[in-house]
Amino acid sequence: MAGPIKNLLETLEKVPMAHPKTPTNSSASPSTQPVVLLTVKVCKSPADVLSLVSGMIQEKLLLEDSRTSDLHDQLKFYFDEVGIETESSFALMKEQSLWPLPSVIANKNNATNLIKTPILLTLYKLVEYVGRVRESGPFLGLGVTYKSLAKWAKANENPGRYDAQSPSHSTTRGSHQSKVLSFSVPPYEGDALKGDVYISNVLNAFASAGQGQFLTDVSFCYTNKEWTSAFASRLCKSIADSPIMSFLATQMDKEVSCAVVWAHIKSHLSAKDLILGRVLTLWQSFFVLHCNDKDSFLSFYSDAKHLLHKLREEKSTALQDDTFLRTFFAGIINVPELSEITKKFLTVHSKKTEVILDLVHADFCTMHTKEFLEDGVAVKGSVKHLRRAQTVNNKALPKKKPASKGPTVIQYR
Repeated sequence: MAGPIKNLLETLEKVPMAHPKTPTNSSASPSTQPVVLLTVKVCKSPADVLSLVSGMIQEKLLLEDSRTSDLHDQLKFYFDEVGIETESSFALMKEQSLWPLPSVIANKNNATNLIKTPILLTLYKLVEYVGRVRESGPFLGLGVTYKSLAKWAKANENPGRYDAQSPSHSTTRGSHQSKVLSFSVPPYEGDALKGDVYISNVLNAFASAGQGQFLTDVSFCYTNKEWTSAFASRLCKSIADSPIMSFLATQMDKEVSCAVVWAHIKSHLSAKDLILGRVLTLWQSFFVLHCNDKDSFLSFYSDAKHLLHKLREEKSTALQDDTFLRTFFAGIINVPELSEITKKFLTVHSKKTEVILDLVHADFCTMHTKEFLEDGVAVKGSVKHLRRAQTVNNKALPKKKPASKGPTVIQYR
């Protein structure tokens, strides 16, 4: 046992242990067996790894024996899907994103309903401990317990080496142990056809606070329980007063994962009938667009680009009809100063309609800048400019006469 690798007898005086003369029965309760770390690999099959892990989970969570058998079967299916066959492959699963949600991989023949959040969190902690064992050199014995393994990991903890790797010591999680960040989630106004506006506002609120990952990453939520619970509550509160969404706030009242709550809200607001209603409303606004003078062009351009973007987000198939869009824009832009450039909607077929619309906007900006430079004075909020000649009552102001350059006369009394 001599060498750079410390034996458990030398590193842990406080942890009782024994080396059995015969291999320990893997089906025995782990809580009754001492910790065993060996220099020889004894967990040689996926069944050995599964038995070891499931036993420590049962010990940690004090699970009833009546549910252990079903949990063992579900964990076996889960490990098979993830690809865990040895303690080394188990130790490699340090990133929690590598662990899929059990509900995602479940099927008719294999349920995963018993693998809930506490079991997943225990798995993450076991990965950390086993990873430290494998980094040190020894192998797990068939009789290792959760309690003794946790003591060994604590005694051999090296923050500089493991903090950046283990989920429980990651800088991301550590940053969320402080006071929950305070920011408001915009309430849902109640109009079913404006669900896209609510979704956009919520995304912006979380993004501006730097917490967008809570809306998309379920695993991230599981590792930051204090924050995700607070954010999930805020999401439910934002729809609680809505006459058409309050039922969802009631259903999700006990859900602690912010990402799960948000997924349900988005799913409801993305129903086919609501999407169709939003698309029809957008097209109604699109068909009333018009531009009859230079002063209204900038607002027209902004509204047109906004509506085209929203229709594209809703995947409206009518946007694929480029001929229709060309004819439409050529007919509603009635600005004499832009007549030459707007002809391109009907004559230039090598460019898309939106590209030509951008060219019209660029031509307008050029014309506007040219008039500004020529006139020298620009009125804020308008493209109209003052005449270069200053006038009073439509008459040019007389030029001031230069001061006399004669000798200065000083009078004395």
